[in-house]
Amino acid sequence: MTTPIIEARGLTHIYSVRSGLIGRARPLRALHDVSLSIGEGEILGVVGESGCGKSTLARILLGLETPTAGEVLLEGRPIASYPRRERALAVQPVFQDPYGSLNPSMSVEDLIALPLHIHSIGPKHERQQKVARIADQVGLPRRALAANPSQLSGGQRQRVAIARALVAGPRLVICDEPTSALDVSVQAQILNLLLDLRAEHRIAMLFISHNLSVIEYMTDRMMVMYLGRVVESGSTKETFAAPSHPYTAVLKEAVFTPDDENGVPDLGLRGNFPNAMDIPSGCVFHPRCPVARAECATIYPTLERHGASDHRSACLFPLNAPEGVRHDTPAEASPSA
Repeated sequence: MTTPIIEARGLTHIYSVRSGLIGRARPLRALHDVSLSIGEGEILGVVGESGCGKSTLARILLGLETPTAGEVLLEGRPIASYPRRERALAVQPVFQDPYGSLNPSMSVEDLIALPLHIHSIGPKHERQQKVARIADQVGLPRRALAANPSQLSGGQRQRVAIARALVAGPRLVICDEPTSALDVSVQAQILNLLLDLRAEHRIAMLFISHNLSVIEYMTDRMMVMYLGRVVESGSTKETFAAPSHPYTAVLKEAVFTPDDENGVPDLGLRGNFPNAMDIPSGCVFHPRCPVARAECATIYPTLERHGASDHRSACLFPLNAPEGVRHDTPAEASPSA
């Protein structure tokens, strides 16, 4: 069996949140028992509303945070066992904001070359050749290398960010909403660029988005997250064809219209997005679920496999199960927040 580029096992992450100067610290469970694996050349999508834990997951996989429980393996070894510089070479991010992720005082050439300089990769002339080569691959004109970020369009800045992430040959790229800050006309160009680079370099990718249509277009497999839990996972094609969890079905049918106040997509669900420090009992989605039953308020569902495929969902009454069939689990309440 081929070793995954990256594997996460049972990740749980709890923040301690204090209200006011003298308020009592309370736990906020950002992730609960999240597992994943990504192979060479594979793109795994993670989708969910703001507050679902997807960005916390990205920070842990990048080594920027240490999980409260669970472990991350990079090519079969605990990621914590890698020297920081070696880990940074293997796993690179592409962030949401191309405006804020680039130093405005540096030239584009120096920005792209930064990982090569930090890790002392090659003499200067070789670095210049690598920068020119990756600039060509991401569609940046050579004249742009002498510019600074303020002279570039949003799409060009994101191409710079992608070039910087790829120039040192990482094994995994973590894309956290890489097109959401761009004009719609530019988004498709960047998505197609990422797909082309994946095919050319056989890079593994974790692709995070709130937009299910982007996940469908970009990914081989997908995970749907809600309140720090994975509620459905499987091949993207199979999950779209027959979503099993009601939340996935709602995401599929929804028109993603950002709420100006809090940036959460308007999904047309009843109730409000729960407070992460006051997790509902039973199934965490049941207060908003359009098909919830009485049992859903008391029994905590775990991820269960459907048939012979690797399609799983955490639902007592999955949408693709025969009427009345329940996926029983021994857990009678949700884990403590």
